[in-house]
Parts: sequence; C-alpha cells; structure tokens
Amino acid sequence: WLFGMRRLFAAGSRPDVVAVVFAAMHWNETGIRGDYSAQYLFNAGDIPRVSSEVGLDKTRTTGLLLARFSKAYAIRADIRKVVLDQILPDLPQMYNLFKPGPVRQFSDSELLNVVTRRIAAYKAITDRYGARLILIVPPIPPAFEPHDAAMREAAARNDVPVLIPQDGKDLPASEFADDIHLTPDGATKFTAVVSSAMNGVLEDRPETGQFLPASSHAAVSAK
Repeated sequence: WLFGMRRLFAAGSRPDVVAVVFAAMHWNETGIRGDYSAQYLFNAGDIPRVSSEVGLDKTRTTGLLLARFSKAYAIRADIRKVVLDQILPDLPQMYNLFKPGPVRQFSDSELLNVVTRRIAAYKAITDRYGARLILIVPPIPPAFEPHDAAMREAAARNDVPVLIPQDGKDLPASEFADDIHLTPDGATKFTAVVSSAMNGVLEDRPETGQFLPASSHAAVSAK
C-alpha cells in the first residue's frame, strides 16, 4: 500500500485524511499481491523499486511490468479462482480443514525499528501532499501478539495518531472469519467502534472543520 498511496496521489487524489488499517504483524511483512498489485496499485516507474524491496528476480519483475499494462495478464489468477468457485463452491471450506502452523512471535523491540521506518515512509507521502495520516490497528485473533506498545511508540516517534479501539482478546472466536479477517458481524461492530474513535481524533483539527469521517475526504486503505 505504500506504492498504492503513491499511485493514488500521482493520479490526482487529494484526500484530507489517509487512514491506514494494519495490524502490527502486517506492518512487519515485506510482500506484495503480485500481478494484481502491479495492475491496480503500482505506478510503472515504481516497479523496479518494488522489485528491489521485495527481492524479486528478473523474471518476476518482467511479469509485474506486463501486468501493469495488461489487465488480462494481471488478473488471470483471480479469473481461475472465480472459475474454481463456480465449479467447486465448497472449496473455501477446505480452509477449515487445515490447521495453521505455529505462529511466529516477534518482540516489541524487533518490530519497533521496522514499523517506525515504514510509518515514516507513509508520512513522507502524505506530508508532501498536505494530507493527514492516521493509523488504525484492527483486532486480531488471540493467537497473535498485537504489539500495541510498539505500535504506539512507533506512531509517537513519527507524530502520527494511532487508534487501537478494540482488543482481539475481547472478541469471541466466532467473530473472526480466519486468522486475519473479521466476519461480517465482527466487521460491523468494529466499524461502529472505530467510527466513534475517529471522531475524537479528527475533531482535534478545529481550524479546518472538515475532518469528519462521514465526509468524502478520507481515503482508507485496508489489508
């Protein structure tokens, strides 16, 4: 999404507020969604940098360039998923048959420098275009460490507000669709909680009077 934000602004988007919704463990990841990302999120000129940061070889880099200019090439994997879903509608239920492997845990100190640096990269983009950056940390299942202290410290180092409105440990397992996503019911409840929290943060800018979540000024990127 760092590169997705660059593309949005380069294309002329001028939001007042950009809210980035990632859990700490996602801030710590280095990866892309492949060809799909190249088509919908990346500027062509950013692809060499994407390739370097993710560690792609020349073949995969060439594939990203092809995907940037050919939608059919970029979404071929997604087309296959749709076809499989039609042929085997129960296929998604197979997910429940697989037991997840052991969860790799990170210490706050391991995460802090990485997350601080990455938040700074996001903020450099929003500052350049006069937008305000807000971080929203969604709830995650209890099996994962939320690293709330590291997130607050990394945000404070960049002078960026961070909202952690709901603890995953307070939610029943039934409100998580998988090891990352909330169910529709869980997402509805989280939306109400985070909307209330955002009101308090956005109204801290009385000199503008424009920072209301209900307006069309907020651009939200989610994992």
